Formats: sequence, structure tokens, C-alpha cells
Amino acid sequence: MKKYLILIISITSLILLLKQNESYGFNNCYLKKEVLNGVNHNNLKDYLNNSSVKYESICSFNDCYKLKTNNIEQEIENFIKFLEINKDEDYLIEGMIKGYPVTEITFNQCL
Repeated sequence: MKKYLILIISITSLILLLKQNESYGFNNCYLKKEVLNGVNHNNLKDYLNNSSVKYESICSFNDCYKLKTNNIEQEIENFIKFLEINKDEDYLIEGMIKGYPVTEITFNQCL
């Protein structure tokens, strides 16, 4: 009986020591990047509506646009205008036909 009591006390103290390092007042809200394949500005709205996280920025290769509002349609239009700045004519034509590629999205882990 004494062995079981020592075993139960040691397991309980081990559990309490492991739980001591967890903080309930601080959430690690880092930005997570998600790499996308086959998403362009035409089907981006459907992709964004299907998830429940708060997006921070949308990237097309090296060009990243930081989202400012929660209105998805307006932000996609602003993203397209952002991509069209200082681009050559071939890129603009290809973007209007195929759609501007969206390669990466960053979002907040906590929301």
C-alpha cells in the first residue's frame, strides 16, 4: 500500500511540474505563412471565404500586399492594382487572361 501511495504522489507531482510551464495569460500569436498552389486572383475570394483566420498579407512571388480591411473583394482589387504598378505589358496581359498568381498568404495564428 505504501508503494502505491508513493507512486500516486510521484505521478501527481510530475504532472503538476509539467503543467507549471504553461501560461494561460499569454498566447503566442505569430504570423504563419501558407504556400499556395494553383490559386490566382480569380479564385482567391473562394479560398479566403472557406477559412476562419484573419489574413495579414497576400503575396505573388516577391510582391506582397498587406491587407488593411476585412472587405475581401476590395482587398483583392487593391492587390491587383498593387501588382499592376511598374509591370511590363506581357505580365499585365498574362495576368488578365490567366489571373495573377497568389503564391503565399500570411495569417494570424490566434484569430
